[in-house]
Amino acid sequence: MLVTDMRMPRLGGPELIRTIRVTDPELPVVVTTGYSEAIPHQEPGLLTVIMKPYKLAQVTMGVGELLSRS
Repeated sequence: MLVTDMRMPRLGGPELIRTIRVTDPELPVVVTTGYSEAIPHQEPGLLTVIMKPYKLAQVTMGVGELLSRS
């Protein structure tokens, strides 16, 4: 599982996800962002988005949902 932010220096979230999907297209991804326009295309069962600011319980739930699907 990958947990990443959408906006990072050098290699942003969307680029990181695309790069990893080349070698592991089924890898579950949790994306965090504070910008609604930055939400990536949803991949049912493979990606979940958690909006900032978030609480630990939201991260735990997002990770749990993805793990139960994979």
